[in-house]
Amino acid sequence: MDVCMRKQLIATTAQRWIHIHNYATKTLEIKYQFSAGEEASAVAFHPSGFHIVVAFADKVCLFNVLSSSLKEYHQIPAKGVKEI
Repeated sequence: MDVCMRKQLIATTAQRWIHIHNYATKTLEIKYQFSAGEEASAVAFHPSGFHIVVAFADKVCLFNVLSSSLKEYHQIPAKGVKEI
């Protein structure tokens, strides 16, 4: 779980899902599912709230946070990342 510094957003990860909640309006803003076999272990916001980093067992992925979805723009091969 991570909280954005400049926007009222919280990102959570569980198994193959990333959820981004707006804690001011108490709504789910984005719900993103990864493909089968990929399980996220950590998530972190950029302070601006426009980017998010997600760690997996064999890679770290960087995403742009769009209005209703996430768009991957870079992958970094890395094994065993548990924390960002």
